Amino acid sequence: MQNSLRTGAVGPILGFLVSLAAVWLLLVLIPAEVKKDLAGFLNLGRNGEAAANEGFLRGRLTIGKICFDDEENCQPPTGARANRLIRVQNAQTGEPVEILNTNTAGEFAATLPAGQYRLEMDLRQGERSPNLPGYVSVNSKEETRLTLEIIAE
Repeated sequence: MQNSLRTGAVGPILGFLVSLAAVWLLLVLIPAEVKKDLAGFLNLGRNGEAAANEGFLRGRLTIGKICFDDEENCQPPTGARANRLIRVQNAQTGEPVEILNTNTAGEFAATLPAGQYRLEMDLRQGERSPNLPGYVSVNSKEETRLTLEIIAE
C-alpha cells in the first residue's frame, strides 16, 4: 500500500518539473524584441517583476510625400520605414537611454522608466520631419502611443 502512494505522488511532481523546464526553455529562446513587447503588454519590468516605475512606449513611423493640390497621381513612397533607428534620450540630461529599431511596418516599442524623453532619428537626403526631434512623456504603468512623421520631398 505504501509503495502505491509513493508512485502516485511522482506523476504530479514530474509533470510540474517538466512544465517548469518548458517555460524556462521558452524564455531563453524568445528573442529580446519579443520579450520587450511581452513585458510591456503584461506591464512587467525588465527583470520580470511588476514595473512600479516603468511605462510602455509604442509608436509608428510614417513616411509620406508632399503632394500639392495641382499634382495628379501623387503617391507617397512605400517602404523605407523598416530598420530606421530611433534614439531615446533623457530629456533633462541628454543621456542615451535606448536605441529602437523600426520593424517593416515602421512600428517600434520599448519599456522605459517613467520620465521625459527626447526622440531623435537621422534623416536621409530629401527627408524632413515636423516632429523630430520630439519629446514624449512616459508615465508609470501606462502605454504612451505616438506617430513620427517623415516627409520625403
